[in-house]
Amino acid sequence: MELAQKISVSIDPAVRRFLEGYLASGRSKSRSAVVNEALRLLEQRENERALELAYRQSAPYDLVLAQEFQSSLQDGLAGPSDETW
Repeated sequence: MELAQKISVSIDPAVRRFLEGYLASGRSKSRSAVVNEALRLLEQRENERALELAYRQSAPYDLVLAQEFQSSLQDGLAGPSDETW
């Protein structure tokens, strides 16, 4: 397991006030915990964007597959049938 690394960052005064207020509210135990959570949320958002992009890129192909499947159902080539072979 990797150990946490200490880094130095600069933040805007408004962000620092928010951070200090958040800590004062007791919703987090340390600045590090707040920054770690914020970065996890940023990573999650980026992952969701990548997934959304992949979906948008695959959607036209998925539509073609669905249409082909529907066509094969109408031809009797797929799906349940009452016909005995």
